[in-house]
Amino acid sequence: MPFGKCIITLQDVAYQLGLPINGKAVSGCLTDFENLTENRRPAWAWFRELFGELPPQNKVKQMTVCYTWFHERFWVLPTDASEETVRIYERAYILMLLSSQLFADKNANRMSLRGTNRNVVNLAGPLQLLQSWIFWRFSSLRPSGFDVFGFLLASRWATYLLTNDAGDQRVVSARLCLDRLRVRDFVWEPYSAPDVAAVVHPEILVDEHRRLWTAVTSLIYFAAIEWHQVDRVVPQFGGVQHLPQLALNIDWLHAKDGRG
Repeated sequence: MPFGKCIITLQDVAYQLGLPINGKAVSGCLTDFENLTENRRPAWAWFRELFGELPPQNKVKQMTVCYTWFHERFWVLPTDASEETVRIYERAYILMLLSSQLFADKNANRMSLRGTNRNVVNLAGPLQLLQSWIFWRFSSLRPSGFDVFGFLLASRWATYLLTNDAGDQRVVSARLCLDRLRVRDFVWEPYSAPDVAAVVHPEILVDEHRRLWTAVTSLIYFAAIEWHQVDRVVPQFGGVQHLPQLALNIDWLHAKDGRG
């Protein structure tokens, strides 16, 4: 960018999606997947325990479940739900969030029980996070009429729909906006605004999470590996950009697959 480098960080993940940053890792090796479950139970026995039932056979293909079954089955929480039922719906929501937003792929709208499929190479990625990050930080690219928001911050754009199918025209327009960007068109610290502080959940702001926002480290989710090099975007955290260290070459990490 003409005003400097900017990236999506763990801070954005916390504010936009409300996910805790510090905790047990959601990762592992895809070989002998059932060995990762408690007491090495079969995967579908583990599934029944977590979600209370098994999906119909026509909604299952190998180690994947059709997303529409999850969406229809766990869309509305019963008003008289017990504590255990609430937990089941929470697990379903988390799995849908992981499969459809954070680690989406082009696998025909199916959710993998193993988190990701090492044979899928065309990842769509967390596009909802990317879109919301752009709208929050680039004022010139932000759609009008979305002034009211709550937490999760990404839900601000839940009703946003494109008005037409002129894809080529939108691409040209977006590129023109990017070419014309000025310093004041980028919001370095959107989360410091009082109206954001008024709605954000305090749990994501505790020190055990906040101190990891600025950690320069690798982010590993099964076969996906990226480098969280936030020392190059210090202004996003209210600091003055210093001369960063040389970028780490992680091509050898990208050569790894789900088998380790």
